[in-house]
Amino acid sequence: MREIILLIASQVNKYYYRGDILNIAVVEDMKNDFDIISNFIDKYYKKKHISYNLHGFKCEKEFCDEFEKDKFDIIFLDIYIDNLNGMELARNIRKKDEKCLIIFSTVSKEFAIESYEVRAFYYLLKPYSYEQFMEVMNLAHKVLPNQVKYIEVKEARINIKVCLDDIIYIDYYNHYIQIHTNYRMIKSYMKFKEIMELLEPYKQFLYCYRNCMINMSKVSGIREKDFVMKNGEIIPISKKHCGEIKQYFADYIFDKMRGAL
Repeated sequence: MREIILLIASQVNKYYYRGDILNIAVVEDMKNDFDIISNFIDKYYKKKHISYNLHGFKCEKEFCDEFEKDKFDIIFLDIYIDNLNGMELARNIRKKDEKCLIIFSTVSKEFAIESYEVRAFYYLLKPYSYEQFMEVMNLAHKVLPNQVKYIEVKEARINIKVCLDDIIYIDYYNHYIQIHTNYRMIKSYMKFKEIMELLEPYKQFLYCYRNCMINMSKVSGIREKDFVMKNGEIIPISKKHCGEIKQYFADYIFDKMRGAL
């Protein structure tokens, strides 16, 4: 699973490849139905801040020409596509790939029981609401491996996605947020409070010093007054909240070791 995430430098375009990008296939011959499900997918992952690739197929042949083992994580499949029985296509999928999640999206209940033969993850009956779709996707993500999550910021008036796992630390200088990553520094004109709000849902980020946050997964060591990051940089710890910050970091490491994160 790969995606090219565009990080625009001040003068030069740079492309960075990331693994673990979610790949979703939609096999649907009706344009209106395809537009509905693709819009639902986009809405869902934008709210979750999860990167994904969407692959659309209008017929069985298009899909079969591209399909191979481990290529797709989720496959939305219409039972009736191109005047063929989508259940047979699902059987062929299972012969090659036992892990991908097959979600039937169809107007008929006729094959609901038969769908168990191909270990379908869910059977969505059209028309369905976004709320119904969201419930199914929430269930799907309980069994899918971790996906790449990102925040979106503006650099030089261009929206860019920054993978959370690439962030080492974030600081603030002259009205600009400076996001230090594995590859380069990204500068965005915004308040520090705004970046804190973006990162609030993600437990690996810790506010450790005035206008400075670290990614705790990028810490190689901790000393009396500072953190040592994996890239060798030293980040100070607030004197006033030193004990509290160290305890938060210790709790994070403990939770990570026991698989709670």
